[in-house]
Order: sequence, then C-alpha cells, then structure tokens
Amino acid sequence: MTTKAIRPDPATSATLGTGGTGGTGDAALAETEVGSVFVSNYPPYSFWNEGDIPAAVEMLHRPPEGEVPHLGLYLHIPFCRKRCKFCYFRVYVDKNAAQIQSYLEAL
Repeated sequence: MTTKAIRPDPATSATLGTGGTGGTGDAALAETEVGSVFVSNYPPYSFWNEGDIPAAVEMLHRPPEGEVPHLGLYLHIPFCRKRCKFCYFRVYVDKNAAQIQSYLEAL
C-alpha cells in the first residue's frame, strides 16, 4: 500500500515567493498579479523568541526605502473550536472567551 504526501516535500519542490515559478509555467505567471494570495509563515514559529520582538518592532517603524510595492496583510485570529486536519496555521482550541477577548483588545 502506498500513501500520498498531503504537502509537497520542501526539499524537492520549487519555492514560490522567491522568484521561482514552482514549475507552473507561463499560464500561472500570467494569473499571478497584485492581489494574488500567498500565505507564508517564515521564519517558522519554532525559530521565534521573545528577544526578537524589539528588532521586529523597530523594522516596522522604519520608513520604506525606494518605491513601495502593494502589500496584502493577513491578520490571523488564532482561535478555533477544533483543529482542522488540513490547516497549517497556528491555532488554539483551548482558550476561553476572556482570553480571546484580551487578545482582540490587544490588536
């Protein structure tokens, strides 16, 4: 019995978002334009630590250099009733209403 991988193996897949096309060809490139969606969690959460916060905040307050491209921002609300098997986002299924409200107020 063989099994199929649910997600592509990063070691053998081309990387989108770094100039690569992922082997999709010209048709896909023609459809990729401002407003297209690309979700990225980089660096992975396992590499984050509290000591990185000051540098990240400083970078966000720094004025942009040169022409500023259009940018989409996804704001994730990480609270779910259950963990979906297909979802790779960071989610919490064990938080109560007060904890969720505190998070939303902090945003």
